[in-house]
Amino acid sequence: MTYHDKNPVFKREIIEKVLSDYFANAINDPMIGYLFNGKDTKRLIAKETELTLGFFDQETRYTGRGLRQVHVPLKIKKGEFDRRLVLLRVAMEKNNLPENAIDAWLKHNEMAREIVLENLDC
Repeated sequence: MTYHDKNPVFKREIIEKVLSDYFANAINDPMIGYLFNGKDTKRLIAKETELTLGFFDQETRYTGRGLRQVHVPLKIKKGEFDRRLVLLRVAMEKNNLPENAIDAWLKHNEMAREIVLENLDC
């Protein structure tokens, strides 16, 4: 039994809605919005949906580029990564996800911190 079976919140349509709300806020955010300039938001949502589903259902295959390959050139700072987590939580709360699902999803994101930041201290 996968986590997905135990927690039906992690279905494609719910994840896509949360990520749509997240990106709607993130692209206009004064702290991290610049990271999305010129990016295809629909593609970002699709790839992040795959990544999230794959983590929770162990069946969905992520077809995007590696996280390090995509994020290290952006030189994302710790505060910017933290801001992402705040905006993602806001999107999850807006969509009435239960707290245990929010915690699990944020923990999944937290696992990528070192990959995305490439151990930057700033």
